[in-house]
Amino acid sequence: MARQTREQKTTETREGTGRRARVPMNAMQQKLQVRNKRSGYVQRWFNDDHGRIAQAKAAGYEFVEDESVKAERAGSNNESDDRICFPAGTRRDGTPMNTFLMEIPEEFYNEDQLAKQHSIDQVDEAIKGGTLDIEDPEHSYVPKGGIKIKRLSQG
Repeated sequence: MARQTREQKTTETREGTGRRARVPMNAMQQKLQVRNKRSGYVQRWFNDDHGRIAQAKAAGYEFVEDESVKAERAGSNNESDDRICFPAGTRRDGTPMNTFLMEIPEEFYNEDQLAKQHSIDQVDEAIKGGTLDIEDPEHSYVPKGGIKIKRLSQG
């Protein structure tokens, strides 16, 4: 019989009780791991640098709020920030920078990915056809024999 870790035993004993499984303090965890993802949304971390938060909001992303913090503050006059964020280092000017968890509806995310893929497909076709418009051809590399694309045979 395989030996169980303490974490596996703890998880098993809490199943069915309605209580959340305990995660030991020394267990390895990713700092930016999101445990409670909302169905139908795609989440992503954005640094608050160079207008990235404003850009994300313009693209349809919204801040993810920490429900446990909201519950703790319920009924209090504390107007603190409920957005999920972590320190992300410092900016070039030495001021602290945070990274914020934001989300977008999955359908918007998929539309964005299709648009991005369309742009990539256009560049690929231009490369294959030899019609890539290079702004500075003197600083690009094209072999003497030109560019040839060989298709691998499906076997």
